[in-house]
Amino acid sequence: MAFNVFISYSTRDLGYVTQVQKNLENEYIDVYVSQYSSPVGQSLTADIKAAIRRCDMLVLIWSDDSEASNWVNQEVGAAAGLDKVVLPMVLKKGLRPPAILGDLRYLEADTDPVMALSTLQKDVFEAALKKETDEKRRQEMMLKFALVVIVLLVVVLAYQASQEG
Repeated sequence: MAFNVFISYSTRDLGYVTQVQKNLENEYIDVYVSQYSSPVGQSLTADIKAAIRRCDMLVLIWSDDSEASNWVNQEVGAAAGLDKVVLPMVLKKGLRPPAILGDLRYLEADTDPVMALSTLQKDVFEAALKKETDEKRRQEMMLKFALVVIVLLVVVLAYQASQEG
Protein backbone atom coordinates (compact mmCIF):
# COMPACT_ATOMS: atom_id res chain seq x y z
CA MET A 1 0.00 0.00 0.00
CA ALA A 2 1.44 3.35 -1.06
CA PHE A 3 2.10 6.25 1.27
CA ASN A 4 0.04 9.20 -0.02
CA VAL A 5 1.33 12.76 0.14
CA PHE A 6 -0.87 15.72 -0.78
CA ILE A 7 0.96 18.94 -1.68
CA SER A 8 -0.97 22.12 -0.95
CA TYR A 9 0.39 25.10 -2.88
CA SER A 10 -0.30 28.18 -4.94
CA THR A 11 -0.08 27.59 -8.69
CA ARG A 12 2.42 30.47 -8.78
CA ASP A 13 4.82 28.18 -6.88
CA LEU A 14 4.32 25.27 -9.30
CA GLY A 15 7.99 25.20 -10.38
CA TYR A 16 9.12 24.59 -6.80
CA VAL A 17 6.23 22.19 -6.16
CA THR A 18 7.26 20.11 -9.17
CA GLN A 19 10.79 19.87 -7.76
CA VAL A 20 9.40 18.74 -4.39
CA GLN A 21 7.18 16.16 -6.12
CA LYS A 22 10.14 14.73 -8.07
CA ASN A 23 12.18 14.45 -4.86
CA LEU A 24 9.44 12.62 -2.95
CA GLU A 25 7.71 10.38 -5.47
CA ASN A 26 8.89 6.81 -5.87
CA GLU A 27 7.40 3.32 -6.07
CA TYR A 28 6.25 3.52 -2.41
CA ILE A 29 5.16 7.15 -2.24
CA ASP A 30 2.40 8.72 -4.35
CA VAL A 31 2.40 12.50 -4.47
CA TYR A 32 -0.79 14.38 -5.31
CA VAL A 33 -0.30 17.71 -7.06
CA SER A 34 -3.66 18.92 -8.36
CA GLN A 35 -2.12 20.42 -11.49
CA TYR A 36 -0.92 16.97 -12.57
CA SER A 37 -3.08 14.55 -10.56
CA SER A 38 -6.65 15.76 -11.09
CA PRO A 39 -8.33 14.26 -14.17
CA VAL A 40 -9.52 16.71 -16.81
CA GLY A 41 -13.29 17.04 -16.87
CA GLN A 42 -13.73 16.04 -13.24
CA SER A 43 -14.72 18.28 -10.34
CA LEU A 44 -11.51 19.74 -8.94
CA THR A 45 -13.15 20.35 -5.56
CA ALA A 46 -14.35 16.75 -5.22
CA ASP A 47 -11.02 15.37 -6.39
CA ILE A 48 -9.05 17.52 -3.94
CA LYS A 49 -11.36 16.60 -1.04
CA ALA A 50 -10.97 12.90 -1.83
CA ALA A 51 -7.19 13.25 -2.13
CA ILE A 52 -6.96 14.99 1.26
CA ARG A 53 -9.10 12.28 2.90
CA ARG A 54 -6.89 9.62 1.30
CA CYS A 55 -3.55 11.24 2.12
CA ASP A 56 -1.25 10.17 4.92
CA MET A 57 0.47 13.54 5.01
CA LEU A 58 -0.06 17.04 3.67
CA VAL A 59 3.00 19.00 2.63
CA LEU A 60 2.26 22.71 2.69
CA ILE A 61 4.33 24.93 0.39
CA TRP A 62 3.79 28.27 2.13
CA SER A 63 4.51 31.53 0.34
CA ASP A 64 2.91 34.96 0.00
CA ASP A 65 0.88 33.52 -2.87
CA SER A 66 -0.32 30.47 -0.94
CA GLU A 67 -1.17 32.66 2.05
CA ALA A 68 -3.45 34.69 -0.24
CA SER A 69 -5.01 31.55 -1.78
CA ASN A 70 -8.47 30.50 -0.57
CA TRP A 71 -7.81 27.00 -1.91
CA VAL A 72 -4.64 26.50 0.12
CA ASN A 73 -6.21 27.74 3.34
CA GLN A 74 -9.21 25.44 2.83
CA GLU A 75 -6.94 22.47 2.10
CA VAL A 76 -4.94 23.10 5.27
CA GLY A 77 -8.15 23.46 7.29
CA ALA A 78 -9.55 20.22 5.85
CA ALA A 79 -6.34 18.33 6.62
CA ALA A 80 -6.21 19.72 10.16
CA GLY A 81 -9.87 18.78 10.67
CA LEU A 82 -9.07 15.21 9.61
CA ASP A 83 -6.04 15.08 11.96
CA LYS A 84 -3.64 14.63 9.04
CA VAL A 85 0.07 15.12 9.55
CA VAL A 86 1.02 18.49 8.06
CA LEU A 87 4.61 19.41 7.16
CA PRO A 88 4.89 23.12 6.33
CA MET A 89 7.69 24.45 4.12
CA VAL A 90 8.02 28.22 4.28
CA LEU A 91 9.49 29.83 1.16
CA LYS A 92 9.92 33.37 2.54
CA LYS A 93 11.76 34.50 5.65
CA GLY A 94 9.45 35.87 8.32
CA LEU A 95 6.31 34.33 6.83
CA ARG A 96 4.49 32.27 9.44
CA PRO A 97 2.37 29.21 8.58
CA PRO A 98 -1.40 29.47 9.09
CA ALA A 99 -2.58 29.90 12.69
CA ILE A 100 -4.57 26.65 12.48
CA LEU A 101 -1.25 24.79 12.47
CA GLY A 102 -0.42 26.25 15.87
CA ASP A 103 3.14 25.75 16.93
CA LEU A 104 4.18 23.17 14.35
CA ARG A 105 7.87 23.12 13.52
CA TYR A 106 8.32 24.12 9.90
CA LEU A 107 11.06 23.94 7.31
CA GLU A 108 12.59 27.24 6.24
CA ALA A 109 13.24 26.81 2.54
CA ASP A 110 14.27 30.44 2.07
CA THR A 111 17.57 30.19 3.97
CA ASP A 112 18.71 26.75 2.83
CA PRO A 113 16.41 25.24 0.19
CA VAL A 114 18.59 22.16 -0.33
CA MET A 115 18.61 21.32 3.39
CA ALA A 116 14.87 21.99 3.67
CA LEU A 117 14.13 19.67 0.73
CA SER A 118 16.47 17.02 2.14
CA THR A 119 14.81 17.22 5.57
CA LEU A 120 11.36 17.03 3.99
CA GLN A 121 12.40 13.97 1.98
CA LYS A 122 13.80 12.29 5.11
CA ASP A 123 10.65 13.03 7.15
CA VAL A 124 8.33 11.75 4.42
CA PHE A 125 10.40 8.60 3.84
CA GLU A 126 10.49 7.86 7.59
CA ALA A 127 6.70 8.29 7.84
CA ALA A 128 6.20 6.02 4.82
CA LEU A 129 8.46 3.37 6.35
CA LYS A 130 6.58 3.59 9.67
CA LYS A 131 3.24 3.15 7.87
CA GLU A 132 4.56 0.12 6.00
CA THR A 133 5.87 -1.38 9.25
CA ASP A 134 2.53 -0.69 10.97
CA GLU A 135 0.68 -2.31 8.05
CA LYS A 136 2.85 -5.42 8.27
CA ARG A 137 2.28 -5.64 12.04
CA ARG A 138 -1.44 -5.24 11.54
CA GLN A 139 -1.43 -7.99 8.90
CA GLU A 140 0.58 -10.29 11.19
CA MET A 141 -1.85 -9.67 14.05
CA MET A 142 -4.85 -10.36 11.79
CA LEU A 143 -3.21 -13.58 10.61
CA LYS A 144 -2.53 -14.68 14.19
CA PHE A 145 -6.11 -13.83 15.17
CA ALA A 146 -7.44 -15.81 12.20
CA LEU A 147 -5.31 -18.80 13.23
CA VAL A 148 -6.64 -18.62 16.79
CA VAL A 149 -10.22 -18.52 15.47
CA ILE A 150 -9.54 -21.54 13.23
CA VAL A 151 -8.00 -23.50 16.12
CA LEU A 152 -10.99 -22.65 18.32
CA LEU A 153 -13.40 -23.76 15.59
CA VAL A 154 -11.53 -27.05 15.20
CA VAL A 155 -11.63 -27.60 18.97
CA VAL A 156 -15.37 -26.79 19.11
CA LEU A 157 -16.12 -29.07 16.16
CA ALA A 158 -14.02 -31.88 17.66
CA TYR A 159 -15.81 -31.48 20.97
CA GLN A 160 -19.23 -31.53 19.29
CA ALA A 161 -18.26 -34.64 17.29
CA SER A 162 -17.13 -36.43 20.47
CA GLN A 163 -20.43 -35.56 22.19
CA GLU A 164 -22.47 -36.93 19.28
CA GLY A 165 -20.46 -40.08 18.92
